[in-house]
Amino acid sequence: FDGKMLGNFHSTMQQYSNSSSVPGHPGQIGPISVQIQQGDLTKETTDAVVNPVDTDGGFFVVGKALEKAGGTTVRTNCQASWTQRTNDVLVTDGGNLPCKKVIHAVCPNARTMKGRVLECLQQAEVNGLTSVSFPAIGTGGFGVSVSDAAKETVQGIKEFALTCNPRTIKLARVTVFQASMVAEFQQALQAALPKAPIAAAAPAPAPAPPVVKLQPKMDVQQVVEVTFYTCEKRDMDNAKREVSKTIDGYMTRERVDDDRLKATIRHLQQNEKDSIIQMGADHLVLVAITGHAIQIEGLKDDVAEVLREIEGFLREKKSAYDVEELKKDIIKVPDYWATPPPGVTGAYIHNLHETSQEYKDVERNFISSVGYQPQIVSISRVQNEAKYKAYLSELKERRKTCSRSKVEECLYHGTAEEVVDHINQGGFNRSYCGKNATVYGRGVYFAKNASYSAQGTYSPPDAQGNKYIYQARVIVGEYTAGKSGIVEPPPKNPSNAAVRYDSVVDNEQSPSIYVVFHDNEAYPEYLIVFK
Repeated sequence: FDGKMLGNFHSTMQQYSNSSSVPGHPGQIGPISVQIQQGDLTKETTDAVVNPVDTDGGFFVVGKALEKAGGTTVRTNCQASWTQRTNDVLVTDGGNLPCKKVIHAVCPNARTMKGRVLECLQQAEVNGLTSVSFPAIGTGGFGVSVSDAAKETVQGIKEFALTCNPRTIKLARVTVFQASMVAEFQQALQAALPKAPIAAAAPAPAPAPPVVKLQPKMDVQQVVEVTFYTCEKRDMDNAKREVSKTIDGYMTRERVDDDRLKATIRHLQQNEKDSIIQMGADHLVLVAITGHAIQIEGLKDDVAEVLREIEGFLREKKSAYDVEELKKDIIKVPDYWATPPPGVTGAYIHNLHETSQEYKDVERNFISSVGYQPQIVSISRVQNEAKYKAYLSELKERRKTCSRSKVEECLYHGTAEEVVDHINQGGFNRSYCGKNATVYGRGVYFAKNASYSAQGTYSPPDAQGNKYIYQARVIVGEYTAGKSGIVEPPPKNPSNAAVRYDSVVDNEQSPSIYVVFHDNEAYPEYLIVFK
């Protein structure tokens, strides 16, 4: 009973459970019907079609085909309204196309594709649309393989169906122009469909008894009966031990081990718990939810995939809960914050253990953004209750007035060692944070990429060679291009100086530098010390 046999056995189990849980709808995921077809996107009659564009709203092959079929307004509508997009997605009228709307979305890479598909469906839902057609995004010479494009597109649709509680969207379709790609997308869809319970295997012809029986059961904890034939009980016991040992080698048990998510787990509604359990069932993995703990058990690769899906789901729920608490005037520090030692007043700098999920998340994002492999000395959580509550209060007010859905960004700020304590205790103050750059205004500068903040000008090394960068929460709100010498954002309308932008940036279409001008508009969430 070797590893290859176990792999074949698992494949057999999946084959038994490939049919949809909803008879007659092989592409049904939650409330969404998912279809894969070969065809021409310009002839689609769904409410909307998706057009991949560049970061400035420029058209690629799909867009040019849509423009040719639907008229020049398809392009002009996009370019005229591009600055009003939500994140990287813009919805415009369909011109002379059979569809009502065109959803223009910045063409993603494989890593960001699932999130971009999710954003497209969210904007379709906001606009009250019922159906959306996607092309094979990213496969036209943008470095995304067909298999990755298929998997991430379908996973984006699946996440929307299971986590966003869609009310208007009923159909998500992928219309692939090249017939040779259709099979990859169909395979990705089959892999994503909810699995039906495993049916009992047909008995072997008499008189030989079946060696393996697959017993039907209504949950993912399937029962497999294995019959051993031996002459001696000792051989029987040895065989059972070897089988158990082999299976145990391929199985694992994990848990959601992130203190920041425990409160979110406790507050899950039953339908949300059901969605999490379904994520496990889709991969033949057992998921158990007890109190603030989630335990996952199954084959190692499947458990790792389900763990990623569940943690992503929980982070989205946590963000939604945080927004709801702000709406209810509930402003409090996170319940995962550590209790400061006796006698500590003001800010408490809590050093994260490198094995914690919180540490790993900050480290992973930083290394990905800084562009090389630095030596991490420490990562600390800045716990400053007064500054944190002031920031949340400001965030709450900006959410009321800002027309953009994404008011807040996670950004980086490099600084010198002698300024660290000032920022920990007093936040980002222009008197000591605005010394190195004024080209876009006399405010506090933050970078989208840590590579910018890691430059020696902004994070000079101390005597030990250590450099200091903050990962910060920043209220960017509605922004415009900055100018040298300004001490506050310019007015939105020159005739009304009282109504101003929230921040300024280096490039309105694709910002990489953000500048804020008020102390409560940013909070130093983590301090990263590195070499």
